[in-house]
Amino acid sequence: MPPSLSARLYLRLAPEQSRLFRYLLEARDNLAYSSVTNRKACILKVVCSLQQRGALLQALAEIHAVIPFEFIAIRSLTDKDAAPPA
Repeated sequence: MPPSLSARLYLRLAPEQSRLFRYLLEARDNLAYSSVTNRKACILKVVCSLQQRGALLQALAEIHAVIPFEFIAIRSLTDKDAAPPA
């Protein structure tokens, strides 16, 4: 049965690093996907299933060794309808 709930993380990184970030994330066999929520500030939303959240955090730690980025927010299920950070 596919997961019905997801976790969302918001990251900020340098605009010139966004393609490499997406490439490195996609290389992890559909662990998560990312989309740009604020192009000017280069804020990415990264979405994964709740069951894969630990694996995603580990993958992000490995990616962070290659590309510097900062966590802006980690959304829980209780604030799933909250707006993304500005």
